[in-house]
Amino acid sequence: MPGAKQQRTSLKIWCLNLSIGVAALLTMALVASTVHGVVARRRPPPPLPEATTAVAAEPAAWTQPINVEVLNGCGVRGAANAAASVLRLATGFDVVRIGNARGVRIARSVVLDRTGDGQAARVAEALGVRDILFQRAADDLPPVTVIVGYDQGRWDEPLAGR
Repeated sequence: MPGAKQQRTSLKIWCLNLSIGVAALLTMALVASTVHGVVARRRPPPPLPEATTAVAAEPAAWTQPINVEVLNGCGVRGAANAAASVLRLATGFDVVRIGNARGVRIARSVVLDRTGDGQAARVAEALGVRDILFQRAADDLPPVTVIVGYDQGRWDEPLAGR
């Protein structure tokens, strides 16, 4: 039966060609994902929009401490802790979270105001920050967030010069 043997050989060749085709597709997908990953890692994070200075009307007296989140946005180790220390030593602030602003590197510190009632202005004044940005609030975010920028090396040493 030379015909059956020939059919088996054709089937083997077809399976071998199919396997080679699948392996080639997988290799191309792996190369594409690797190239995409390398390109994505080299891309710098998008810049923060230019801040504008805005000061809301400040009530005469605050009865409760202002909840503040402090995020390191400059990459200097300890910058957020230094700014949080300044707020903790001042009267009327409760630092509820310290962390890193992922994917953000800014030159100047900014204060994010989520209430518009003057709390952010008090935080900015305590830290000597000029820029306040208004941001819509999510329920789980504190009313004020400070993103600590490099500020010409101001945060290199905690509490230096204060």
